Amino acid sequence: MQTVLNDITQRQIEAMLTPWRAVDPQTKPAKGWIRTIRQGLGMPASYLARKMDVEPSTVKRYEDAEASGAISLKTLQRIADALGCDLKYALVPKKTLRQTIQDQALLVAQRHLSTISHTMALEDQATSSAEMELQVQALAQLLLNGSWRQLWR
Repeated sequence: MQTVLNDITQRQIEAMLTPWRAVDPQTKPAKGWIRTIRQGLGMPASYLARKMDVEPSTVKRYEDAEASGAISLKTLQRIADALGCDLKYALVPKKTLRQTIQDQALLVAQRHLSTISHTMALEDQATSSAEMELQVQALAQLLLNGSWRQLWR
């Protein structure tokens, strides 16, 4: 039952991520979105400052912080509101959720079995690399069929 729920949840999340995967993460303007949108609107920093009830130097500080990646989401939301923008935020996995989980299961299985394999080799009972790979695959499948919490310990 848990696997079915995980599959459904994964499909729902992947569907939400689909439009985000099409966005190139490098599309951020060099001077940041705040300055770019403000200038695109022809809006002086002093006007944005008045609208936000801050000093013009604070707007400059916000723009610099955003361009360097040091701005908070809360501040960015305030600025987006003042600029008449929506703030869109997402964490987009580099791989699908399913692939990330499978990779993690293989990693955990390899770690676990390499310890056992090392001990067996010391006792002159080493297994072949092909046999070891089969064991890793089998253990990974067992891990995937169980609680996924054990994958992240």
